[in-house]
Amino acid sequence: MAQSFDLIVIGGGSGGLAAAFQAGNCGAKVALIEQSKLGGTCVNLGCVPKKIMWHASDVAHHLQQAPHLGFKVSPPISLDWAQLITQRDAYIGRIQQNYQKKLAKAPITVFNGQAQVLGPQQVQVNQQQLQAPHIIIATGTMPHRLDIPGTELGITSDEFFSLSHCPKKVAVVGGGYIALELACLLQGLGSEVSIIIRHTHILRGFEAFMVEHLTQRLIEQGISLYPNTTLSAITQQSNQKLSIHFAADHAIADFDQVLWATGRVPNIAPLGLNKTGVKLDSQGFIVSDAQCQTSVPGIYALGDVSGRKALTPVAIAYARKLCQHLFGQGPQEFDIDTHKIPSVIFTHPPLATIGFTEAQAIEKYGQAAIKSYKTEFVSMYDGLFPERVPTVMKLITWGPQEKVIGCHLLGRQVEEMLQGFAVAIQMGACKKDFDRTLAIHPTSAEELVLLRD
Repeated sequence: MAQSFDLIVIGGGSGGLAAAFQAGNCGAKVALIEQSKLGGTCVNLGCVPKKIMWHASDVAHHLQQAPHLGFKVSPPISLDWAQLITQRDAYIGRIQQNYQKKLAKAPITVFNGQAQVLGPQQVQVNQQQLQAPHIIIATGTMPHRLDIPGTELGITSDEFFSLSHCPKKVAVVGGGYIALELACLLQGLGSEVSIIIRHTHILRGFEAFMVEHLTQRLIEQGISLYPNTTLSAITQQSNQKLSIHFAADHAIADFDQVLWATGRVPNIAPLGLNKTGVKLDSQGFIVSDAQCQTSVPGIYALGDVSGRKALTPVAIAYARKLCQHLFGQGPQEFDIDTHKIPSVIFTHPPLATIGFTEAQAIEKYGQAAIKSYKTEFVSMYDGLFPERVPTVMKLITWGPQEKVIGCHLLGRQVEEMLQGFAVAIQMGACKKDFDRTLAIHPTSAEELVLLRD
């Protein structure tokens, strides 16, 4: 006999957990199904471990710069990789313990196993039948590998977090944010890094002005870029190192690791959705409307598996809105403006962005309605060192009131700057609002309220 719930959530990542907790807070009886570790990709194989290792890489940069401020740092600077991993995993363990404590206090029953969707209102896990009027699929995505000979010789971002040591020479295949983040943190921790890009530029769809400057920063750090490159195979050499072969009958050799960062695909194959009538798009993501409803009434898609912007706060926001809607404590319409989602790429230096790029703004509103402001300067911190790495900022405004519809930042600490400016942009701030805001001096953030023609 099936066990009854008000809601079944498949996937215990950021979106699934947020949905389960929100539904529980609304008085619903919830079943949460997770086949692996609570927290999903973000906590276990993504945002959290990546940011911890980014911090370590950032510390390495500071240690290299310290002698210019008079500190005696004896070379060579060395990293105890095992200790870093121990600290990282302990931090993640505390997050998982916190989830367990919160779940124990909530009206949520956790099932550890692989879910199968049998149809509307029916799910099976560990040979047990569950039923509920609402089913949320929040199973996320998984790394994609190129289908070429030797693809199994490379690792994905999942396996990256299981490395027992820092590889000496690495090829990162891909030009998106995952590729760049892992490339930069590896370079900072001591690896020799090459980035293999299929297209002409990294970060397609991002503000071109920022991409140009970030590309230059990568080269200055010693990262090798191979644009417009098509891979044909990966082979293992007699010394166990790896060679990458290009379609143009060329190869580069002696890599300790090849890291696939060629996108992610929806993690839905084990769910059996092909028998339910749930529609998928051409890339395999679950098709859903603005309220996460799929083609089957009562089945919803949440987070990365839906093909929406793959960011943890986006999944959490939709999860809370959806469950407030389902259980009578929220509006019928969601109010998430997908054009005002702030995000940060944790490269060295980081790139922070919200809203339209200039090209996107012109395409939507026309050239005459768009005005941009940009600046390039060396921050006080970077001005202390010989490299004098610049910080770059750009605002995109629209209409006679010059409403700010885009903000793009590249430089030290921009990841912390953008959150406050995102609030202003969310509220509809115009350039004049930035202009009449007093600067905090001396900071880099003050440059955003000092931008002039």
